[in-house]
Amino acid sequence: MIKSLEDLERIWNQKHHPHISQLLEELAQNNDRKRPALDNFIRFISKIFKFYANILNETLPGLNNVIPVERIVSTLKLHPSKQRITTLDDDQCVQIIHKCVIYIADLSRYRTHAAKT
Repeated sequence: MIKSLEDLERIWNQKHHPHISQLLEELAQNNDRKRPALDNFIRFISKIFKFYANILNETLPGLNNVIPVERIVSTLKLHPSKQRITTLDDDQCVQIIHKCVIYIADLSRYRTHAAKT
């Protein structure tokens, strides 16, 4: 479980985003092995999507009066827990949810970009 917004940002900035950049570079350079590189990229993006979706599933419950939970759930096809699985307060959860939605949007953009290359 993510304990702070800083933890989440650190994971994205130090692990996920650099690896995505590396995979995109490999994809751009491997003309003869484009298909395996694309498969690796899509597999990694899917795994990271699940990571952020799980965080959303754990933090969304109980925030219906604060943010549009149902819209987020239906748009991203999430399955949130019945009860929030975190000790963070509402404001912290909203910040983490906001970042997760941004990261998921970035993942979608990277996936679309890779498919076009």
